[in-house]
Amino acid sequence: MDVSRLAVPALASFADKHPTEMVEAGAVPTLLSLLRAGNEDVQLVVTRALVLISNHEMHRVRLINDGAVPLLISLSRADNPDLHQLASDALTNIAEAGGPLAVMLNPIMLDLKGRIRASCRTGGLLVFAGGQ
Repeated sequence: MDVSRLAVPALASFADKHPTEMVEAGAVPTLLSLLRAGNEDVQLVVTRALVLISNHEMHRVRLINDGAVPLLISLSRADNPDLHQLASDALTNIAEAGGPLAVMLNPIMLDLKGRIRASCRTGGLLVFAGGQ
């Protein structure tokens, strides 16, 4: 049995109620590892946890420093519309941290918003230019 399938929903539930405790306990690198290695179900749950953590301004720098942004950018290109949306939501929250990262993420976020709008017009199918 895949232990991550059992543990990840508990982590996400904990992130919903106690994001500060999760970050302070050092859970972000573990979540990012699960995101890299997980199947789509695990990625959905972990990305939701990252959205919940990124809702808190004080945790955004931790997400940046721990390497969440490249993973979230990659997931924002996912075929799964739920995963795409969650990754985009987390990136939007992180971009609100301001500074150089916000400047860097702004074009990416505008592109993602355009893709989401196009997705709505094409019946929910995300179409990526350049075969991405």
